[in-house]
Amino acid sequence: MALFRKNRRPDAGPPVEVPGLEEPDRKVLHQLVQAGADLREPRHGIFFVHFPDQRSAEAAAAAARARSFECRVNEPHPDDDPPQWWVVCEQHEVVLDGSTVRDLSAFFESIADAHGGHYDGWEASV
Repeated sequence: MALFRKNRRPDAGPPVEVPGLEEPDRKVLHQLVQAGADLREPRHGIFFVHFPDQRSAEAAAAAARARSFECRVNEPHPDDDPPQWWVVCEQHEVVLDGSTVRDLSAFFESIADAHGGHYDGWEASV
C-alpha cells in the first residue's frame, strides 16, 4: 500500500475527454501529461502544415499570422518527392488543453484544405 506518490501521474488513460478531439491530439496531450505537464499552464506550441507549392504555403502562413501565429515558410527538402513546402507556425505562452488543441487542429486543417495542403500535427514544450 503506497501512502505517498512522488511526482507520479496516474496512468489512467487520456488526460482529457473533449468532444471532437482527434486521437492523435489526445495522444500528444497524454504524452505531455505523462512527462509532467500541467495542461492549464501556458507553453510553446508548434503546428506543421505542408503544401505542394510556395504560393499556397505563403497564403496559409498569412492566414495563420492573422490569428497571431508566428509562421515561417520552408522550401522543400531536396529529397522530398513530391516537393513539399512546409509551414511551421508557433505561439509562445498558449494554453494547450483539450478544447484549445481541438480548435487549433480544426483551424490548421481548414487552412490546409483551403490551400490544397496537409495538416501534419503539432508539438509542445513540457
